[in-house]
Amino acid sequence: PADHAHAGDDAVRAHLARNGRATLLIDGQRVDLESHALVWVLPAQDAGWIARSPDFQVSTVVWPRALIDAAVAAGADALLAQPSASVLARMLSGETTRALAPLLGDLALQDDGQVVADGLRYALSRLWHAWRQAPVDLPVRAVHPAVANAARLLRHSVDALDASALGASVGLSADHLGRSFSEQLGVSLVDYRNGQCLDRLLASLHAGERNLELAARAAGFGSYAQFHRVFRRALGTSPRAFVARLADRS
Repeated sequence: PADHAHAGDDAVRAHLARNGRATLLIDGQRVDLESHALVWVLPAQDAGWIARSPDFQVSTVVWPRALIDAAVAAGADALLAQPSASVLARMLSGETTRALAPLLGDLALQDDGQVVADGLRYALSRLWHAWRQAPVDLPVRAVHPAVANAARLLRHSVDALDASALGASVGLSADHLGRSFSEQLGVSLVDYRNGQCLDRLLASLHAGERNLELAARAAGFGSYAQFHRVFRRALGTSPRAFVARLADRS
């Protein structure tokens, strides 16, 4: 499931793309990621994935604000001093990405609280150093405020807003919003909303929910048939087969 940040979230996130391509929207600014891209999401920034290729792989690290405040020596002071409107996205070298990947992989497997805290501080230092040494900033494109607001509403709400209601809420007609959304973000409103519902559902399943009908409704799908169709198209398998594999792993 995708990791999103929303305004009011005081954590710091780093996304290191390891394969494939994706689009991330940060405070109404679009940044396209490919392998070896490293992007930071600062406290209070609203960020969400717009589109991801089937082969997209990303390592995401989340630092709680309390840990960040205690990690000044690791470079957190310089990171938090960046303007809140900044999009901090750069391309690392393949060698740097390959060196960082085992560190982040090992960190994800730890369950000892002190080991995790120490690992997060070390990861912050390594990632911030790698980002500062990277010579190439990724291009950033501003999107129309109405488009950004529509994406935010769909990301944070499970209400099944139709195109007319969504357009009215951001000040555009349904047709105008639909065209602008597709042109500026490269995905249709319907596909984007379905993707957000799927992300919420996958998070629920990974957290232990096994009632598919209940999980689909809570994620915002309008019907079980719609959920089943979107799930199979995105993951290439049935929801029940997916849940069975999760059960086998646990």
